[in-house]
Amino acid sequence: MFALLAALMLLFPGPSPLPRTHTLTGTVTIVQNVIDPVPVGSQCQAMIDYTFIHIGTPLVLRDHAQRIVAIAKLHTGIVVDHARPRAVVGVDCQFSFQIKALPYRDFYTIALSDRGQVIITQTDLDTQHWHITLNPYGMLM
Repeated sequence: MFALLAALMLLFPGPSPLPRTHTLTGTVTIVQNVIDPVPVGSQCQAMIDYTFIHIGTPLVLRDHAQRIVAIAKLHTGIVVDHARPRAVVGVDCQFSFQIKALPYRDFYTIALSDRGQVIITQTDLDTQHWHITLNPYGMLM
């Protein structure tokens, strides 16, 4: 009986495993001073030194061979915090992104616009539940 079952499993192995993919989410956070307070949840845009960060700014992920495996674009900036000393009115303007069906790799090189790149491992992403936070220069926060 066991031999028959083993032979059937060889002839009909079942569906092949699906390629492993994951959804990567993240944010790019800009800390900036403003003249007037801005309510949390309001739309915001990068000012002065960070004008290269805006809706549609590309985020490119490459594999170990420098092949592009995904490209994301930043979404609308949203004010998320006012954690500043009273003498300075400041806001954290956060731009989100999402990449669905990102193929698993041992590590990725992530580049935000043309502002540098950072390497992150699959293990690090697993630890962070596939969510990353970058500063405006593409470095992990």
